[in-house]
Amino acid sequence: ALEKEYAYFKRNYHRLRQQYGDSFLIIKRRQVTGPFQTFHEALKAGLDQYGLVPFFIRELGAPLVVFI
Repeated sequence: ALEKEYAYFKRNYHRLRQQYGDSFLIIKRRQVTGPFQTFHEALKAGLDQYGLVPFFIRELGAPLVVFI
């Protein structure tokens, strides 16, 4: 459901990290919202903006690891 958002994040990781540092971001349809200091701040903002639909939250300082 969030493959496009994750692909966008991976393609733009270095630019986003340079621009936003080690913060949390929301990505939905290639639109970036943030930065946020905590996951909970990002989650609240995402729910306020998008409601109960999938959206991508990622901490920029975290390693790029994929769990399957």
